[in-house]
Amino acid sequence: RRHYHFTCKCEACENNWPLFECLDNGDTEAYFKLVELVKKALEDDMKNYQAVLDHVKNIVKNSPLSEPSKVDVNTKRIFCDLLKLSGNNIINL
Repeated sequence: RRHYHFTCKCEACENNWPLFECLDNGDTEAYFKLVELVKKALEDDMKNYQAVLDHVKNIVKNSPLSEPSKVDVNTKRIFCDLLKLSGNNIINL
């Protein structure tokens, strides 16, 4: 509050979640499989873009509502990065 001059009401602050470095790792095996899937899609000029996006969206949607793991946070980052790839195009979510 002193530094940013407001009281944050986000879920992480309200529930006093730890910093990213202190989060549990989560299911790293599943995460690395996801990373490989996204890499393959990128190498294939994103021919399977919508399928990969849907897959990642389902993972994000089904992630726990409690304190996330590092895998949960990074999966959401991948989802956001995939959304950026579509640029100004409208995509079906």
